[in-house]
Amino acid sequence: MLKRLAGFVLSAFLFCANAAQAADYRLDFTATNFSGFGPSPLSAISGSFLYSAPNAASVWTSLNGVDLTIADYRYSVADVGFSHGTGINVIGGTLHSVNTVYSGTNDFYLALAGETIFFVYGLSSVPSDAWTSYTVQTVITEVTAVPEPGTYAMLLAGLGLMRVVGRRRRNASRTRIYVVS
Repeated sequence: MLKRLAGFVLSAFLFCANAAQAADYRLDFTATNFSGFGPSPLSAISGSFLYSAPNAASVWTSLNGVDLTIADYRYSVADVGFSHGTGINVIGGTLHSVNTVYSGTNDFYLALAGETIFFVYGLSSVPSDAWTSYTVQTVITEVTAVPEPGTYAMLLAGLGLMRVVGRRRRNASRTRIYVVS
């Protein structure tokens, strides 16, 4: 019984160690000082992306959430994608390509290349221009997962069940049958 319990604990530890290889991060940004052929209709654009990666500065493994509205267009996870190259992460709208913005479309991309960060956007209401900002403030924070109360309840129920099974086995091995003849 003790060997089985030790095996269970070891496998749970190894599972948790593997799950800890990728963490969730939140990238908050604000872009200002846009330039284009004409003046930008927006003075600032702010948003955030929730993503998974081995560490905050490495290549993203998944995009888990989007909080971004440009003009009247609100983006969802389905509207946004990401790509990476050598030392660069790009997140953008998937209307054409993650790292391409056509004028006259509700599209954007944010490029993170070390110290160089820039944001490009276009609007469907302005068919002849797209705007770029090299004044982008970013903050990346690690998001820690908080287990739901049901998770703790299942853990306690499982531990209780293991205790009941252990007691039954221990009591079964102590029970002796005497045959009287």
